[in-house]
Amino acid sequence: MLKFPLRMKEDEFTLHIGGEATKAHTIPVDMLGEIGKSLQDLLQKIALFDLPTTETIDPANFKLELSKFGKGSAIPTFVFTQNVNQSPLAGITEQRKALHEKFNALMEVASDGNYLLLRDMYKEPIRRNEIVSSVYSFVDSFRNAPVEILDARNKPKYRIKKFKKTVRDAMLTQIKENISADKEKSVQVAKVRIVREKGKSKILRHDIVEIFGSKVRADYCTDTIVHGETVYELKFNLSCAIEDTDGVTKIENDMLGIMGHGLTIEEAEKSFSEEFDYVYKRYNQLPDKKLSDDVKKIKTLINILVKNVSH
Repeated sequence: MLKFPLRMKEDEFTLHIGGEATKAHTIPVDMLGEIGKSLQDLLQKIALFDLPTTETIDPANFKLELSKFGKGSAIPTFVFTQNVNQSPLAGITEQRKALHEKFNALMEVASDGNYLLLRDMYKEPIRRNEIVSSVYSFVDSFRNAPVEILDARNKPKYRIKKFKKTVRDAMLTQIKENISADKEKSVQVAKVRIVREKGKSKILRHDIVEIFGSKVRADYCTDTIVHGETVYELKFNLSCAIEDTDGVTKIENDMLGIMGHGLTIEEAEKSFSEEFDYVYKRYNQLPDKKLSDDVKKIKTLINILVKNVSH
């Protein structure tokens, strides 16, 4: 068996990896790299999507480095990088402490093996997509090896259970893209006329000239989205497709990549409104530099679509 410690800022965590791959107290380089990369990605996703948005979060402050290889056995140790890009250092220490608590909560789920609990922990679709995908990649990086996370006394703390791909997919909300005939990726969601004051960059007005997208069956059409006490008034009707599969109703808008589902049309509408509310708020909370090109285009479109927000 292989002890695989992860030393975080406040504590030291040890991964106990068994199986054929580590029976000689060694670990294949590609497996080590995959584990390290997926672990770093998970920590950075927790930092970006699960720490308070009132603080400035720099994912570079949550990179990992291999600090040593223990004597007498294969014991690689990771530490957070000391090359921080933010001050004061105390602020980063608090962020890492909060991240450590979030990481522990996720590992409790992994130890329980009921990964569907992540759906309740992360109700908003964008956060859920990022965290669920990263947890899956981290667990999958162990391949078929049995894994335990040990406490400070080297006693088993969490026993990581298998994360099935079908369970992961059931929790993900898909953001779809249109693929052109020559197979180059392209997202064409709207043609917009932008009016600027001459010689200045400030936008005075932007008008939708034409909407593009895949064919949408206008089974569900609304000009108002209501989530709790928040009401979104739209500039034009938003048409969505409705699909019933195995007793589950799904409402989906391809242009915005938003989907709601439930056992009834009312539940599906509520789910769709919740996801619309989260996408609008979250995309506008995050600066463009933290968004992919596709997400930035959706952010632009949803801001054009919403005429007024009232509470």
